[in-house]
Amino acid sequence: MNKDKILKQFNNNHLLSLNNLIDILPEIEKSVIYRNLKRLERDNIIKEVFTNSKETFYELSSLDDHQHLICESCGHVETIQKKIKIKNFSEVTNLTGICSDCS
Repeated sequence: MNKDKILKQFNNNHLLSLNNLIDILPEIEKSVIYRNLKRLERDNIIKEVFTNSKETFYELSSLDDHQHLICESCGHVETIQKKIKIKNFSEVTNLTGICSDCS
């Protein structure tokens, strides 16, 4: 089943975009992948992670809260797992900067 193939990719990769999935699963049509992403999101299995790049990335909803670092130069996305305790903190999902490969 296509939905299972797509979901399996999220177990292998932390963040995936529609284009990533099209590259990984060329046997599944783009529209089918898109519809399944929306269905998985609606069922709260995955969630959208908005980035500053031209793509929207998705990740499993079951993951602990964390932030993402988006490279302003190449668009690479890295996960930041460090917990910070701050009172009256507005959650920031994405941080921007320059990755080690581009610096």
